[in-house]
Amino acid sequence: MFRMTMRVLFCLTLAVPLVGASACDPNEPTDAGMDASCDITVAIGTGDRDSFTPVAAGQNTELILGFQGFRMIALALQVGGPAADTADLTTFISVTDTDIELSQNNRRMPIVDGTGGDRIVEDHLIFFNDAPASELVGREVHVELITRSGGCIGTATTSLTLVDEDDCVDPDIVIPDAGTLDGGVPDGAVVCETM
Repeated sequence: MFRMTMRVLFCLTLAVPLVGASACDPNEPTDAGMDASCDITVAIGTGDRDSFTPVAAGQNTELILGFQGFRMIALALQVGGPAADTADLTTFISVTDTDIELSQNNRRMPIVDGTGGDRIVEDHLIFFNDAPASELVGREVHVELITRSGGCIGTATTSLTLVDEDDCVDPDIVIPDAGTLDGGVPDGAVVCETM
């Protein structure tokens, strides 16, 4: 009897918060303390808080080789509307003329104030580690980005053409908790000179 009662209480504890919950209740304040229409706008671009530039469809985008052998592209996002101070990002990638489809989740990405009054997510790195570089370079990549912040949601899509015009490893890209450049440069790679 005790086990049955505990199971019922456990199930109720899990179920009650889900009843009546919605992903986007306009009367519920967001994390930022605003009333939300539950729509946020998202623009995909490059740069940072000082120099955000939206990407054009098909724009050439450098496939970066990081210091630990990570292949990635570096994007930034411009977020408008009732967004909070962080965003959860879900990115879907498909590479044309291949079977390559990737997805990536990033939680609690900081949204910072840009110099022009914009709200920016800097350094959104999209990784391509599971795909051979030969199947990426020169191909068009379709990017779909779902952004959730403050109880609201926004979606942006674009296409980019991956290029590899830089033959060096960028030592300035630091993956959190991975440390700094420690001689882990892949064979045949050259460390970029920094000024």
